[in-house]
Amino acid sequence: MELPQGKSIIDLFADFISYLFDSTIAHIKEVEPTGEVLWRSFGPTVEIVLTHPNGWEGHQQELMRKAVVQAAIFNEEDARSRVSFVTEGEASFNYCVTNTRSGELLEVSVIWQISFDRI
Repeated sequence: MELPQGKSIIDLFADFISYLFDSTIAHIKEVEPTGEVLWRSFGPTVEIVLTHPNGWEGHQQELMRKAVVQAAIFNEEDARSRVSFVTEGEASFNYCVTNTRSGELLEVSVIWQISFDRI
């Protein structure tokens, strides 16, 4: 599938993230009884966490951050501190641990290894 003429992938992502952000704000304001007040209180400090494929690194993250700026959600300076990233793997693991019975069954063990070479 080709991109629409005159649109880059950054343009499309900026449009999409703008739609999601605006829809989230509208939902908060419409559903919560004090939605307007709620948004005014935490809106100025909101942070965005974006997921990306496991192999993506700095270059791809910068393009995603650029799209957030293009969407006029944050300026460049704020985007540096208020946009962060997690891999799909991290996001999937977090979802499973917090939203499924798997999280209850997960056992985490800590193994201590002491190197006597440095003592």
